[in-house]
Amino acid sequence: TLRQCATRSSVKIIVAHRPLAGAAGLPAFLRAVEVGGRGVVLGPLGRAGVAERAAVLLGGRQDPALVEHVLEQTAGHPRLVDRLLTGLRDTAQGGVGQSSAGRDGAGRTAEALPAGVLRQVVADVATHPVELRRLLQARALGAPVDPAILAPVLDVPLDDAAVLVDRAVAAGLLLDDGSLPPLLRLAVLTGVGVAHRAALHRRIAEFRLAQGGDVEDIADS
Repeated sequence: TLRQCATRSSVKIIVAHRPLAGAAGLPAFLRAVEVGGRGVVLGPLGRAGVAERAAVLLGGRQDPALVEHVLEQTAGHPRLVDRLLTGLRDTAQGGVGQSSAGRDGAGRTAEALPAGVLRQVVADVATHPVELRRLLQARALGAPVDPAILAPVLDVPLDDAAVLVDRAVAAGLLLDDGSLPPLLRLAVLTGVGVAHRAALHRRIAEFRLAQGGDVEDIADS
């Protein structure tokens, strides 16, 4: 029905979808829509984009150090950018959250990470299916993105491990290279119990050693 509508000049259709099509028939529908329109590929915000969001949410041009801090913590993920900027704004308005580095001209710190922001991101992560959360936990603790190691760590078939990575990227939980933005990584680790974290960490180390890999880089994870 939607494909038929897309062929009518009197009908305007706007389609938003994740990078992975998934649903049967969706690629053909997207091609039909783009015949008379155009596609826009969205990606993470760069420095200019973060500065623009900071100006909107915090009011006026912001200290470059604050913009750099937000970009570093979020890797430009739009949802995380807004979460962190809003948290910094609310913390400043509440008169708390000053860091040892001092405040910028707008009364906000460039290094603060409000506890409320972390709680919100932890809650966001909790809304995703358990298999995606397990993947995030493994990546946050140093498991490589290689499905050959992820599969035994997560106790899933090899093909399923690769699909999970793709799903996590499509959901904005992992960056295109399979890494976690620092703020999201901190939230993921905050939501992992101490015993579970230790067991998963040990499991990752065992499989990496079995593959002939090095585990020095995950010693402090």
